[in-house]
Amino acid sequence: DFATLKTEEIELVQNASILVGLHPDSATDAIMKVAIRYCKPFAIVPCCVFPTQFPKRRLPNGGPVQTYDDLCEYIRNILGSKNGKTKVEEDELDFDGRNKVFFYHGPRGT
Repeated sequence: DFATLKTEEIELVQNASILVGLHPDSATDAIMKVAIRYCKPFAIVPCCVFPTQFPKRRLPNGGPVQTYDDLCEYIRNILGSKNGKTKVEEDELDFDGRNKVFFYHGPRGT
């Protein structure tokens, strides 16, 4: 529900340049969805998967998101149904552990 009901939360997102999540745990989906809703860039370094908390997450093949690699695939494809020409980009950060960063520049002109 973040940034959907409270005016101060909506204004916070509208005034943001980018939404960022560093190991955001269960906030991963919310960051991406709010960024997409408000046409904002985002960057996420995911960590935990929480497959039982998010049973509706699906891979392109329809399978459930159960592992870290599945979560990365899910994030890569989050915009697939929203905009076929836009994609989430990926890179690796220079530290040990779960260091993949996924980022979206936002629509053109933002």
